[in-house]
Amino acid sequence: MHGRTLSLLVVLGMVLCLGAPADAAVLFTESFEAESVAEGTWGTETRSNTQGGVPGWTVTSDTMYHWYNECNPDTAGNVRFSSSSAPDGTNGLMIKSPAGAPGKTALYTTSPIGTIAASTSYALSVDVGRLLESSTFYKMDAVMIALTTNPGWSLDDPLTNEATNWFLGSELTQGAFVEKTVTLDAATIAAQGLAGKSLYVYLWIRGTDAKEMVVFDDIRVTTTLIPEPATMSLLVLGGVAALLRKRRN
Repeated sequence: MHGRTLSLLVVLGMVLCLGAPADAAVLFTESFEAESVAEGTWGTETRSNTQGGVPGWTVTSDTMYHWYNECNPDTAGNVRFSSSSAPDGTNGLMIKSPAGAPGKTALYTTSPIGTIAASTSYALSVDVGRLLESSTFYKMDAVMIALTTNPGWSLDDPLTNEATNWFLGSELTQGAFVEKTVTLDAATIAAQGLAGKSLYVYLWIRGTDAKEMVVFDDIRVTTTLIPEPATMSLLVLGGVAALLRKRRN
């Protein structure tokens, strides 16, 4: 009987050592609701950061961007999205190709969203919208979302040792939003020594024509604590010892 009980406890310990993650906690959210925009209309149109910019965000180049109310139709009677409402709130942030396209630009949180902790997984999700194409709206050539410790990297260089999700605009469905995700896991944080470094949300686009556009909305970063196997092992061994002592008594 002792052997069977001990075997069951050992199996239970092995399962526990896999480390069942805790519930995810929200670290950062952004839904671009700072400006009130009438249904189906454009918001304030700006270039770069010298004309107001997006509160809390930095844009790397001379790019046209503005809040956009995603309800249909717009003031000219045009339907831009198949859905009648935004995925979060009312507005999204529409970004056009850089001035003098083709070109690249990036939008990233001006301040860190937090400090990377060990034994923690970070998940970024972004709703990315592709407008119904017309003579004035084309799909963006390429888009990338990322969690990074270095938002100032060259636009022409790939992000290395970071958590990135890169995709073509053609992969998005016309007139709809698609949730894109990327995760910076605890193993990568440990292997690359990222604990203690500042963490930023980073959005990147590449356009080949000045009419190319993409809409970002409902940005969210969550964290999940991953129990360390060594800690779980100690807890299991302590439980085994306690149960065996109780059984002897």
